[in-house]
Amino acid sequence: MATPDRFGVFNRSQIPPLQYDDLDATNGAVDNYVPSYDEATGKFTWVVNGGGASQLSDLSDVGVTTPTDKNILIADGDSWESRALLEADISDLKTTFGITIDGGGGVIETGIKGYIRIPYACAITKVTLLSDQSGSIVIDIWKDTYANYPPTNADSITASAPPTLSTATKSEDSTLTAWTTSISAGDCIGFNVDSITTIEKVTLIVEVTKT
Repeated sequence: MATPDRFGVFNRSQIPPLQYDDLDATNGAVDNYVPSYDEATGKFTWVVNGGGASQLSDLSDVGVTTPTDKNILIADGDSWESRALLEADISDLKTTFGITIDGGGGVIETGIKGYIRIPYACAITKVTLLSDQSGSIVIDIWKDTYANYPPTNADSITASAPPTLSTATKSEDSTLTAWTTSISAGDCIGFNVDSITTIEKVTLIVEVTKT
């Protein structure tokens, strides 16, 4: 057995090399195999030196060999697949747009109050009105393409059920009877106050799901 030099340091030349017979293995050695200890038997087993995977396509549970631009790697329950991201893969595509109308200390006047442009395709799912005080208001929503800007009353999407407060401070509507709920990316939206009493400030919130 090797003995330490002074200061407890072994001289490497005193350590004998590991011999094949030193391994109490359960099988014989083969080129490119490495010893692997088996705790159950208390012995070593010679196993192939796999070296690990160097790329995703080397993994047995990844069903892709050629990557595709902008694809994602997603689990399908059995393995991983590469494909484009779908709406159904995302749990929440909801967002909102709208307008706050302020009478500047007085009752809001009727007429067009502003325009916005929507940069994404979506479908309207609910509208909510919130006012500073109890009162009544009807706000129509107009929609048209950017090429046809500005939208007009002829472009109303609310049919006979525009967002309405009736002697109240809040209201919401998710039924949207006869509405045109689809919006294309780039469409322009206009907000028009059709009628008003008492209210000096109101916020219209339009909830949508991106499509």
